[in-house]
Amino acid sequence: MKIIAHFATLLLLFPFGIWHFLVFDQLVRYEYENFREAWEANGSPFGFFWKPPQYGFFVSPIRHMARDRCALMWLFVTPAWMQHDEKARALVSRLRWLWLCFALIGLPAFALTNLAIVAVTDR
Repeated sequence: MKIIAHFATLLLLFPFGIWHFLVFDQLVRYEYENFREAWEANGSPFGFFWKPPQYGFFVSPIRHMARDRCALMWLFVTPAWMQHDEKARALVSRLRWLWLCFALIGLPAFALTNLAIVAVTDR
């Protein structure tokens, strides 16, 4: 029963992750559709759920690295193509807020809930 309770606390993190992935996908797709040269310079990344039409079922590991690099880099650095586009700035801002909420709300809530489960069940 205790393991079920610990697993259930993961549900606290699930909405943050899905929402973060969806916003990231919107940003990558927006870059693909409106700033193709920047998208290619970034290594032609794809999203977590979205892929450009020319990609097949299997995607090169280099494209995975491009996605991961963009996902991390965009949390801290605003590329030139984003700086002058209002929609891109709004999306990257939302991406950063989601990550901050995950780190400052989601993870502590997860940890405290699990500590409470251990404290209550280990009596």
